[in-house]
This record gives sequence, C-alpha cells and structure tokens, in this order.
Amino acid sequence: MNQYSEFDFMHIQSFINGLKQDLQTVKLSIREDWNNGITEGHVNRLKMIKRIMYGRASFST
Repeated sequence: MNQYSEFDFMHIQSFINGLKQDLQTVKLSIREDWNNGITEGHVNRLKMIKRIMYGRASFST
C-alpha cells in the first residue's frame, strides 16, 4: 500500500486511508469463511418492498 500512497489521486488516497484505519477488519474479512450476504439481501428486499408500498420504486415518466 505504501507504493500507492504517492499517487496524486484523491479517491485512491481516500480508499487507502480507509483501509489503513480498519486494517484488522480487512484482514479478518479475507481470512474468515462467513459473511453477512444473506442478511444484506433480506434488507435490500425489504427496502424494495417499502419503496413499492410508497410508490417510489418505478421509473419516472
């Protein structure tokens, strides 16, 4: 990561700084087998249902 910290791109710098701040969590996410993908899928589905109920899930015409 140090070789990329010399770049003059603001977005890359921000991404690298975020990884450095939470490096232990990033390492654990790579090492562990489990994830919360199923939970995130259910949350996404519920949000879509809520948008449909309030009429905000369609394309504007």
